[in-house]
Amino acid sequence: MSLRSLLSAFIIATGPLLAQEPVGQFGPYHWSNKELRLPAGDTFPIYRVKSWQFEDGTPPALQLEYEPPFAVSDSVRVRAELSHVWPAFAPYVEALHLTRAIVTATNLSRHGAPPLPWAASFKSYGFVLERGGDGTWRVSGEPSRRVLPKSLGTDVFCIFEADGTRFLPDAFAALR
Repeated sequence: MSLRSLLSAFIIATGPLLAQEPVGQFGPYHWSNKELRLPAGDTFPIYRVKSWQFEDGTPPALQLEYEPPFAVSDSVRVRAELSHVWPAFAPYVEALHLTRAIVTATNLSRHGAPPLPWAASFKSYGFVLERGGDGTWRVSGEPSRRVLPKSLGTDVFCIFEADGTRFLPDAFAALR
């Protein structure tokens, strides 16, 4: 058997393994991701923008799960970072006329890579945000109920697909 034939057989046999993605509590973690680009120039990988419907009657929410450039175990820093990330995510939530949002900072570590044995670990820190009757957004469950910075506006969308195209809220038309 030629080297070319062996290589072809290896690719066919391991193809399904190469496609495997780690799965966490919110779903799969893809090998290529969206990106959040803040006006100040910071960029963050986005693992998901997901709509949530709740059976208990709680209003629907839109979740942003992103990778911060630091450990999520530093909760003080994660809380401070929310004030920078939220104004760029808020336009998506507001364009869908939602009153709830979820922002989750996640550290994803991949150990090894398919087709060899590999594993992934996840650590997350999240917030549930609620829009008050006065239009301000607050962190639910915080004793201070701090007010978050204002949205960049419903015409400013800062999330980009892995291929560089702008991610628009029309992707969630079913929520309207």
